[in-house]
Amino acid sequence: MKKESISNKQIQLLIFSYCIGAYLLFSMGTGEKQNIWISSILAIIFTIPIVMMYGRIMNLYPGENIFTILEQVFGKVFGKVFNIIFIFHAFFLGAYILRDFADFIKVTALFSTPIIVPMICIGILSTWILTEGIEVLAAWAKFLIRIILISMTLIWIMLIPEMHISNLQPVFYADLKDILSQSLHLITFPFSEVVIFLNFFDHVDYNNKTKNVFIKPLILGEY
Repeated sequence: MKKESISNKQIQLLIFSYCIGAYLLFSMGTGEKQNIWISSILAIIFTIPIVMMYGRIMNLYPGENIFTILEQVFGKVFGKVFNIIFIFHAFFLGAYILRDFADFIKVTALFSTPIIVPMICIGILSTWILTEGIEVLAAWAKFLIRIILISMTLIWIMLIPEMHISNLQPVFYADLKDILSQSLHLITFPFSEVVIFLNFFDHVDYNNKTKNVFIKPLILGEY
C-alpha cells in the first residue's frame, strides 16, 4: 500500500485551521477585554520557542512521528508508557473540543436539540474523514480555509464603521499579573497543543523548511 504524504504547505494549513478554529470558537482571552491583544502577542512570543523545539525534534528524526521517536529515545517500555500518556492527552483534548463545538451549535442554532445529537454527528464525520486518510483531510482543510478567510474578510469589512481606537483604551487596564496569566492560558491552549500534529510528520515530505512549519500558521492563526 502506498504511504500517504503531504507537503509542508498542507501541514501548515492543518495547523492554521486548528489555531484559528480554537481561537475563534472558544473566544480566547475575552476576560481581559481591551487588553486581550497584549496577552495574545505575549502568548505568541512565548510559544514560538516551544514550537521551534517541536520543529527541532522533527529535524533530528526526519520521517518519524512522535510515537516512534519516543520509543527510540526512551526505549520500548518507557516509550510505550509515554505514548499511552500522549494518546490519553489527545483523547481528552478531542473530547473537550467536541463538547465545545456541540455547545456552540446548540446555543446558536439547535436550541431544543439534545446536545448528544450534534456530538454524534461531529464524531461520525470526524471518524469518516480520518478513515479517508491525511491527504483527504489536508485537501478539505485547504478548501474550507478559503471559505473561512473570505467570510472573515467580509465580516471585518462590514465592521469597519464600528471600529474605534478607543475600544483598546485604557491600555493595561488590568494588572500585569492578570495579563500574563491570560497569556499562560493561551500558551497552554490552544497554541502549544499543536504538539498533536507531531503524530503526522511521518507523512510530511521532509525538507530543510519542515522544522519551521509551526511558526507561520501559529502567528497567522492568532491574528
